[in-house]
Amino acid sequence: MSTPISTLTFRPATADDAAFIARHVLEALHWEMYQEPLSVAQQKAWRELTAVAQRPGVLYSYEHATIGLIDGEPAGLLVAYPGEGYHRMRRDTFALISAFSGTEVEAIEDETQSGEYYIDSLAVVPRFRSRGVGRGLLLQAVEQARRLALRPTLLVDPDNPRAQKLYTSVGFHREGEIFAFGQTYWRMISRP
Repeated sequence: MSTPISTLTFRPATADDAAFIARHVLEALHWEMYQEPLSVAQQKAWRELTAVAQRPGVLYSYEHATIGLIDGEPAGLLVAYPGEGYHRMRRDTFALISAFSGTEVEAIEDETQSGEYYIDSLAVVPRFRSRGVGRGLLLQAVEQARRLALRPTLLVDPDNPRAQKLYTSVGFHREGEIFAFGQTYWRMISRP
């Protein structure tokens, strides 16, 4: 008996996807959102970020999200947007999330700038990992950047060789470092 071939598709997120978006943005930030039970802090962050994801004009808005689906089931998330207006969106976004209260947001180096298409968050549901969802979402973002005539950029944790390998495999290369949120990240840019 052969295994059926899964179909990978993509769609823009809607406000109804806010909880999925929030969970996977937190997962991308290493909040371990699939380890049960979730802590009180995880639950609170998820609720707050869900409310943020339902809003237009903020970093983690449904407007900036693409959902990868396997056989119609949400399997992964990518959040990406043009760098124009990033600083304002970051300030407005973090003002809505209590985990960032007291953080000197204005003192943090901007992760992106005008002329770039910033790939902010990429996460795949654990049971769908190693099935091409992350790569497919990443390629969707690179193509969108090209349509907008913007340069795709992202940050990666230097201690995440698996992500580095994925990004390199689709044409990204390391170009400097950024210190943000108490950690140094590698800045990667897509080859022209």
